Amino acid sequence: MSGLNLLIGMPSGRGQIAGGTVGSLMALVEVLRESGIGSRFVCIEAADLIYSRSTMATLVAQRSDFSHLLFIDDDMTFTPDAILSMLRADKPLIGCICPKRTFNYEKFYAAAKEGKPQDIAMAESLEFVTKMLPDRRIEI
Repeated sequence: MSGLNLLIGMPSGRGQIAGGTVGSLMALVEVLRESGIGSRFVCIEAADLIYSRSTMATLVAQRSDFSHLLFIDDDMTFTPDAILSMLRADKPLIGCICPKRTFNYEKFYAAAKEGKPQDIAMAESLEFVTKMLPDRRIEI
């Protein structure tokens, strides 16, 4: 995957980056460097997140030295492997479905009561901006 150069773009409406996000970014930059992938981090603080994302997309479109654009929210945590997997997929557009900032404690309790492992119970207790259709397609 050498020859790639990633702009890591972070739109921020509050100008604050969560500690877990900083740790994720530091780990990602180290893994990218070890993999021979260039990167640059840009954070735009503005009340209008659409403006911030558009500005970063324009920067990538106008500069031939960037091969990819990665948007990270200022409160997200992730593993470098998740990002490398998306790069390896070699798709023109790819993303992750992240949970909402809600947690259904009733679902968690019910799953735990059934004896499900904690990670499964937690996963079943999260809500997403998507829904799984019967044929395993995802509707956004």
